[in-house]
Amino acid sequence: MDSPLTVLLAGSDSEIGFETAKRLVDNGFNVLAAMKSPGFINQIYASDLITYAIDKSGPLHALELDVTS
Repeated sequence: MDSPLTVLLAGSDSEIGFETAKRLVDNGFNVLAAMKSPGFINQIYASDLITYAIDKSGPLHALELDVTS
């Protein structure tokens, strides 16, 4: 069995990035959903994406990725 392609998606805490992450999961990609900071709203985005991926049986990992720190 082939391994799924992995995508690092920066900006998963924006509306476009959030929807893109979901579409990538739907299409079988291993998604590394990067968000700038661990603030409250990003925790909600991360939780929603992880729940979505679990429901779809797709691989997704939420990451903090802030180039300023």
